[in-house]
Amino acid sequence: VLICPICPHWSEALWKDLGKEGLAVKASWPIAGEENKLLTRQAKFLRDSIKNFRNQVGKAKKGWKDATVVVAENYPQWKVDALLWMQTQFDKESGSFPATFMKDLKDWSTTNVSDKKQVKFTMQFV
Repeated sequence: VLICPICPHWSEALWKDLGKEGLAVKASWPIAGEENKLLTRQAKFLRDSIKNFRNQVGKAKKGWKDATVVVAENYPQWKVDALLWMQTQFDKESGSFPATFMKDLKDWSTTNVSDKKQVKFTMQFV
């Protein structure tokens, strides 16, 4: 129905293929439901991720033709721990982290993360 003003012949053919009665141009205008804010945020995240991925492709080493995109349903435990720690550091009244946040993060990660490489990953993640 939405495409009728632009492509009337095609929309009528599609209307019939869908098994609808009558003419598409005489159908009532669709009523949109309430926006699903979570779905909107997820779609934006996906669009931004695709854009970022495409930008990274241009920076790839010459000869690289394949890439792998990993999708997970949750974070690894070390990321969950870092996010939970960050949550305790965030001041809701000021809407910011303390001025000593990076130093505190380094102290926290060196005492709570066993592997030195993981400490670096934690610092980059946060």
